[in-house]
Amino acid sequence: MKKKRLLDRSIESRDLLAVIVTVLILSLSFSLRAQPVNTVIATVPINSGTLIGLRVTPDGKYVYVVGWGSNAVFVIDTATNTEAPNAIGLGGIGYPNFLAISPKGNYVYVANANYGGGGGVNAPPGTVSVIDNAQTSTPALKQTITGMGEFSWVIAINPAGTQAYVGNLYDGTISVINLKKNTVLPLPIQTGSGPSSIAFTPDGKHAYVANYYDNTVDDIDTTTQLIVGAAIPVGKQPMNVVITPDGTKAYVTNIDGTVSVINTSTNQVSSTIQLNATQSGYELGSALTPDGKYLLVPNQGAHTVLTISTQTDAVVGTPVTVGNVPGVIAIARTGLRAYVTNLYDNTVSVIKIKGG
Repeated sequence: MKKKRLLDRSIESRDLLAVIVTVLILSLSFSLRAQPVNTVIATVPINSGTLIGLRVTPDGKYVYVVGWGSNAVFVIDTATNTEAPNAIGLGGIGYPNFLAISPKGNYVYVANANYGGGGGVNAPPGTVSVIDNAQTSTPALKQTITGMGEFSWVIAINPAGTQAYVGNLYDGTISVINLKKNTVLPLPIQTGSGPSSIAFTPDGKHAYVANYYDNTVDDIDTTTQLIVGAAIPVGKQPMNVVITPDGTKAYVTNIDGTVSVINTSTNQVSSTIQLNATQSGYELGSALTPDGKYLLVPNQGAHTVLTISTQTDAVVGTPVTVGNVPGVIAIARTGLRAYVTNLYDNTVSVIKIKGG
């Protein structure tokens, strides 16, 4: 009887060990499957000088890319991943930087600095170019809106599609455009020094502005057009801010190789994601996946794109090698494709996101 009990216990121990091993294997397998596995499926050469901003149309058929050195906007046909033969010249002095697409996809708005020098000394007023028929094969320049501040760098459109905020890098202002009339409101919004990026909350009630020269982020109440509370200290020279689809977090990429995570309910930095030494540089434009689970960040020092989990606020998965000095990332609404401008080789990398 005693030998039988010992034997039974031995069998139970082996069975328990087998269960534990099985659970560990399944957990590891699930963990590996959960990691994002993104791959480059195409590299699109663009007949332009330096490429900066880009955006995907809501229908996912076209990608609009700013050619800073060419004073033009170029179009990629996503069905073939080739440059479409319908580049749009912007006229004037130019130096276009970033662009935004209206929520319904009819129009593209491009912020033009109209100045190629440095230091912001006596820079002329910026402008915004309006491109019509954006989701067709025949886009065209419709008009140029004047009256911006000095060195118009970035532009963002509120979720309702009624206003555009234009960040003027050299005079620390936001020009507000009434998109129904395409006219500039008389008084700009005064921000910190060097507004380099703008992101609206999903409800459109607030706009977060990264201030490049102040190392801060401002929260603007879009109803009163006043800054809420004190400026939020972040990392060195913030270049980009994006807000999660639920509006609870703002992610700010900084030149010092960090990502500051802001809790929007308290407007305090809740965590700082430290990237390694080769993962710093001009992170001009990171992007969130539509489900808000991942943040894709350009890693200029290593010519790759990093993936950050917004659940753990840590880098996950394997870096994706792209072109020479990746600058700005845009993700299609389907969440299946990401597009990356490569500043030094005039190409756009097309990334297939896991599940696509």
